[in-house]
Amino acid sequence: MEETKEQQGLYRFFQFSIYLSIFLEFYLFLYVEKSLGYGILSKIDLLFASKLARLPFYSGLLASKAFSIFLVILVSIGTLSKKKKDLNPKNQIVYPLSTGFILLAMAIWFHGHHEKSVFYGLNFYDMGYVLSSILGIILVHVSLDNISKIISSRLGKDKWNIEEESFMQPTEAKISPYSVNIPMLFYFKGRVLKGYIPLENLFRGCLVCGVPGSGKSFGVIMPILRQMLANSFTMCIYDLKYPDLGKIAYYHYLLAKQEGKMLDYEFHVINLNDPSKSRRVNPFKPEYLQTLADC
Repeated sequence: MEETKEQQGLYRFFQFSIYLSIFLEFYLFLYVEKSLGYGILSKIDLLFASKLARLPFYSGLLASKAFSIFLVILVSIGTLSKKKKDLNPKNQIVYPLSTGFILLAMAIWFHGHHEKSVFYGLNFYDMGYVLSSILGIILVHVSLDNISKIISSRLGKDKWNIEEESFMQPTEAKISPYSVNIPMLFYFKGRVLKGYIPLENLFRGCLVCGVPGSGKSFGVIMPILRQMLANSFTMCIYDLKYPDLGKIAYYHYLLAKQEGKMLDYEFHVINLNDPSKSRRVNPFKPEYLQTLADC
């Protein structure tokens, strides 16, 4: 998987921090020590070196090397490099890694030997310390990068956190005289599964919100109608897009009749726009209509 610009910038920052830590190590354990020995260290350098030495990872040379190795490991793990399964582990991992650690150990051994200066106040041991430190950390970095190329990592693959936000949901309907189960699809572990949204007690109310055409009727209202009628509930349905919901309600009303349910139930339609499709009801008592004028 390709790295984003933010990840590449973070990688470059950590990569820079590796060699910055080595530079600070040379400054503290080579330049400052040499300058103190010659008595030429300025007050600014002395102040900066004293503050730098207070950091735990610059309290000693061994701690500084361990910190540099930690940064290398951190950068190598966080690198989304192209996977190469055909790497030669011995030539590209084992040999560079072991050589790098040997060079880092030699750098620790080279440090602190006092000999005659041969180049700008540095002796052969000092130059061996510098070269061993640089070459050792480069070899360790290369070998750990090669390790990351053969390890399959999920790091950075879930860019939008889809996998971590997905979870198992009910896959079986909860059947009871009062429950309604809304069918749904949900994503979990790389698969789209069928599930249900159980509504245990609709008598408390159910508010369905959505813009026109978002599927409120199809996704929620229609399953509720089917299951409530199957449970022999009396319903009063306001059909805004008549006869969409009316047809579904009437079909399941007849289906329940065939199954021996709702035997003493009746189905009525009140359509104020088209009275011919309504059940006609006379709301007045005949006793009050004695003459044609009363009508």
